[in-house]
Amino acid sequence: SIPAPAPRPMPGQGVTRGVTRGPQPVGSHRRQLQHQRPAAASQQQQQQQQAPPQHSSYAAPVKSLKRSSTVAWCPSSRPEHSALLASGTTDAGTIDANWSSHYHLEILSTSFAEPSPEMRSVGRIEVPQSFSSIAWGKVGMAEGKHAAGIIAGGLSDGSIGLWNPFEIAGNKPHSLGHCNSHNAAVSGLEFHPSKHNLLASAGADGDVFIWDLTNTSKPSLSKPHKATKAHAMGVTAIAWNKAVPFILASSSEQGVTNIWDLRYKRAILNMKSPGQYRLATTGLCWHPTESVQIAVSYKGPVVEIWDLRKKGFPTVKIDNTNMAMHPGSVETMAWCPHEPRVLLTSGDDRRGVCWDAKDGSYLCDLALGGPLNELQWHPSRPSILSTCSYDGDLTVHTCHDFGPLAPSWLKRPRGVSFGFGGRLLSFGAADAPSKDGKAATPPGPGQVKGTTSVKVQRTVTEPEFVKHAKALVHEVRSFPPREFCEKRASESSCAAEKETWRLMSALFEQGGARRDRLLRELGFDPPAPAAAPALAPAAAAAATPPLVDTPT
Repeated sequence: SIPAPAPRPMPGQGVTRGVTRGPQPVGSHRRQLQHQRPAAASQQQQQQQQAPPQHSSYAAPVKSLKRSSTVAWCPSSRPEHSALLASGTTDAGTIDANWSSHYHLEILSTSFAEPSPEMRSVGRIEVPQSFSSIAWGKVGMAEGKHAAGIIAGGLSDGSIGLWNPFEIAGNKPHSLGHCNSHNAAVSGLEFHPSKHNLLASAGADGDVFIWDLTNTSKPSLSKPHKATKAHAMGVTAIAWNKAVPFILASSSEQGVTNIWDLRYKRAILNMKSPGQYRLATTGLCWHPTESVQIAVSYKGPVVEIWDLRKKGFPTVKIDNTNMAMHPGSVETMAWCPHEPRVLLTSGDDRRGVCWDAKDGSYLCDLALGGPLNELQWHPSRPSILSTCSYDGDLTVHTCHDFGPLAPSWLKRPRGVSFGFGGRLLSFGAADAPSKDGKAATPPGPGQVKGTTSVKVQRTVTEPEFVKHAKALVHEVRSFPPREFCEKRASESSCAAEKETWRLMSALFEQGGARRDRLLRELGFDPPAPAAAPALAPAAAAAATPPLVDTPT
């Protein structure tokens, strides 16, 4: 074989031959350094661009348990229920000595008041199939029928089981009912955010169903479409719109996302990323407050945020051009309901990354472990996050740090402070509800809805005192001080008060009259005026000028 010739150096790279004959002039070294400096600068700039992000935050794991499961938080805001977590065993079931798998539905306590770092099992029952999805809804809570709602579990055989949490806590395997329509594993379950009796289910068979659980023993079935199937391939995620009750979204292994309008039973929008059409979707999340924004993640380094008012392309796209993006695929995604600007993703690189949903910019990394197959923010307790990993770790984390973004739950929604002169300074949302909770304060002039307003107002805490003070100011301005005191002394019926006003009136006298009157008011006689001294006769005669001139 003939060895390949050495590559010829390009001009300006500062590469010299291996043999140098004789000393080179000083100018040649200087020219070589000038050629090397731009190359070194460009190389340094390239290294800086490829450097990984430096913002990293620590998500503290407060509770953990060794479980291969899918979980759902209790939707109740009652303190004794909000720390409960429903766990359903997934395909990675336990294998005993007889090679038999056991699948369980379990309720776990994640209360921080308990000193143990492990979650405590409140109760569990055994089920015949493994769980592929699980949801905990508010069915019957408003009516008092189910104090903690009900748990719906999607099983690998396509059936959906309904259970009462209190019966699970008592280790009673009794089921409230079953929903049987899917021909493959139930890949997604979600209760309606406002119509609590509605449950949406998605299956690996490509169909989407809506169940009315008013009667849990006989659930009624409906479809959001009139076609045979909702998707040509298996459905990977499903999500109700948080603000519009008749809008439902579903995404499939084909990389297609459909927006269903339940009023017309058809898909009103069909979204697919042009470059990611053949990649399966892994996550689907509606914006917590904006009804027209939805985020989709793919089985690749791509996350898109769509604004349904702008058809044809996503408004925000996060892909591998961003150095902080996962190099492989995005395995799961969760939009923080308490801070709408935080979108959390987890990839096969065992990293949890927080993105600013407003522009797709990188916020920070979260140490969540992994690789994760599920992320869930707590519905009512900010900063609480549950994760499930492929390694069989179930963990509850707390997170308060999102890099340059301060979470909204750490900000003061409103405040008040007293100043001098009865002034009261307050700040709060411009559209915040009033004290009685019935009406909302409209934004002031030049204000936008959702902004913060600052108000300065006077507060009267002693109305009777203020009334007398205003009357005093008016009368002092209408009468001279001495006449005002005389007027109040004549109007007073109390002897002590009359004497006080007369003394105050004496203080406004002028000259020596002030002293004389004060003495009289105090019960003393003022001193008599001193008489003029008498002169001697001779002195008087000398002092008196003669009336007639005397001759000399």
